[in-house]
Amino acid sequence: MRVLVADGDAAFRDFACAVLQERGGHEVWLANDGQQALTSTVEMQPDVLLLDRGIPNIAIDQLCRTVRHHKAARDIHLIVTARSARREDRLVCLHAGVNDLLLKPIAPDELLARVALATHRHRNTGAAPAQVQQALFEATQEGSGEFVLRSGDTAARIYIHEHRVAWIQLADGSGTFLHHLALSLGLNRKTIREVVMESRRTGTKLSATLVAFGLLDHDGLTTQLRQWMAKKLMAILALPEPRYLFVPQRHEYADEILFTLEELGLAVPQTTSDNIAADESPTQLATPPTWTDAFVVANTPQESIEALLDRCMAIEGARGMVAVQRASGLCLGQRGEPLDADATWAQIQCFTTVSRLSAVQSSTITSDTTYHFIHPLPDSQDTLLYAVIDSTSGPLAMAQIRLRQAMLGTAPQGL
Repeated sequence: MRVLVADGDAAFRDFACAVLQERGGHEVWLANDGQQALTSTVEMQPDVLLLDRGIPNIAIDQLCRTVRHHKAARDIHLIVTARSARREDRLVCLHAGVNDLLLKPIAPDELLARVALATHRHRNTGAAPAQVQQALFEATQEGSGEFVLRSGDTAARIYIHEHRVAWIQLADGSGTFLHHLALSLGLNRKTIREVVMESRRTGTKLSATLVAFGLLDHDGLTTQLRQWMAKKLMAILALPEPRYLFVPQRHEYADEILFTLEELGLAVPQTTSDNIAADESPTQLATPPTWTDAFVVANTPQESIEALLDRCMAIEGARGMVAVQRASGLCLGQRGEPLDADATWAQIQCFTTVSRLSAVQSSTITSDTTYHFIHPLPDSQDTLLYAVIDSTSGPLAMAQIRLRQAMLGTAPQGL
């Protein structure tokens, strides 16, 4: 496929080009600002536009809308990369006709998988119900997140938790779940109001309050909720010319009443299983990513990084070290035991998310056997050191001191 990477960060452009071209075999073009991205999109008509949320010289929503309204470029698969997934970011992307949203830094294997979706996902501008249904099933297969859909002035959200539907919101004036209960159980407004007030007063879950009032038991609540959500889901699929976007994200839900799409009345689309190649068994698909799958490793070692990793690995109890570029996730070097790729990405993304709110000096996680540290390098806040140290080597505070001294190159002999 032809992919246009539009990003003001040269390091990310290099990263994306290395992943998509060298690993994915895609034809890659680059743009460093919004005007260049727009011109290249119209002239070259790529299959995929990978666009940074903060690209210079043009507002992201203006650029996306222009692409969507241009006859030669409107069917391009639009993926926006962002440094956060705040509500306003998701809404801007949805209104602008974006297909997908990815949070930086991005693991190489995830980037390749997201771009590959463009080869078999239906275009979502003016999508038919079957197309939205297909996209919704693909969203549940990804795990947890929000499937956001808009049709004209009507907005909908389908919250997915561990491959099942946890809740549905549809702003179409058709009523809330409490209204549904009132009609289904023959309750008056006063009773419903008392239930809500009691739930708020005691801080009790609404479901528990309904059961405590003797209005229905847990099984009855499950049945009523399934009926209401199935009705909402059918209404969503009937919306005209919808645009949709799936945002991978994990939430915790007070009531663990979850439903599969089949339980809500949707049949599994035939294309869901057809998208898997015949030689890809479930075991192959479930294989955890290797370090080289999940990271791009810099071809040219940096002398200062190599020296830093050597100093840190000399610390008592050091198990493994890795230096990673914060914006792109480029691995600049590693030492010791191979670190878990998923755990490393989780640490980097957590640190990056919190650091957007305020300056963060370090991050520490302790387990039964290890200490996990993340520190920005003293001379480069854009590079992070992720260190794993055996907790049996000494107290946490001592491990922190040793690591900081090693990073500064001032650790005394034997400490």
